[in-house]
Amino acid sequence: MSSRMKKVISTVLSLALILSSGPLKSLGRLFPSSFFARAQVYEALTFEIRDGSAVITDCDDSAQGTVTVPQALGGKHVTMIEPAALCRCESITKIII
Repeated sequence: MSSRMKKVISTVLSLALILSSGPLKSLGRLFPSSFFARAQVYEALTFEIRDGSAVITDCDDSAQGTVTVPQALGGKHVTMIEPAALCRCESITKIII
């Protein structure tokens, strides 16, 4: 086996060892949970699952009339509506929580 091939294999194995030792697991402490959250949609509401709870993050601009916020989204209890989540929804006349 050539010296170059040994260096490549050594580098790959070293990276695998380093990455499996946990540094990627600590990213959650560096970034807010919303950094990794994936937006989902339920009717006119956009939400994310964060720290085991559903958080309403946005609303479809075309929503009109009454919007009902369900008790749970994505199988998780709704615990928060972000302050600006409904600000662009000018045609909503009533929000039921």
